[in-house]
Amino acid sequence: MKKRFLGCVAIVALMMCSTSVWGQANSSQQSDTKSRLEQIPALDVPLVGKSAREIAMSNMELIADALDMIRPQYTSGSGPQDPRDVGIIDGRRLEFQKRSDASMIRFTYTDVLRATRGICEWEIIVVPADQTIGTNPPVSRCRSSVAFQVYGLPGGASADNPHRTRTLVGYCEDLGGPGAYQAVVMVRNHALGSAGDADCFTGHPRLDVTQQTEWAYWMLEAQEVFATRN
Repeated sequence: MKKRFLGCVAIVALMMCSTSVWGQANSSQQSDTKSRLEQIPALDVPLVGKSAREIAMSNMELIADALDMIRPQYTSGSGPQDPRDVGIIDGRRLEFQKRSDASMIRFTYTDVLRATRGICEWEIIVVPADQTIGTNPPVSRCRSSVAFQVYGLPGGASADNPHRTRTLVGYCEDLGGPGAYQAVVMVRNHALGSAGDADCFTGHPRLDVTQQTEWAYWMLEAQEVFATRN
């Protein structure tokens, strides 16, 4: 018993010594880590009167909760295609949970997109999950837009027609407190010079390995993160 106790003391002393040396050599990194941790809500874990097993179980539960918070939430599918130039794209909708006031949401959207004769812009719109989305596109709750543009060459019937798989990644800041939200994809077109408004297209049929026609794959993902804008 005495040997086990002395062994534990030696291990704790070694950990404290290693932590001290690491901290002296990486003070700037520690400061940055501390500032990031301060953004995460405090977790109250009373340890007095608990056994080592109970403390370990509490720590495991906290780790599980933290991992659950940052676990990506996504939806995906094949089609439908949507030829509209302005409005909410059919089928591209994700309902997700936000767990913390201090977090932001990182979105990833992959789809087959095309623009001809101008500029098409696809944007991820985020609103509360219980908000009804009508024919008029709603205003996103994100502080700055999560969007990208695809430029198509001007021209008439001979214009370039590039149906390509493209991916949008962006952060939604200042969304709001914890709760249920929904993300949808909106498209709008813009003129390019004197070419008039662009012709946009979302999704596209393709041939599978058996040469049968099927809709192209798309994916919309939301992940709660604690990120810092530099």
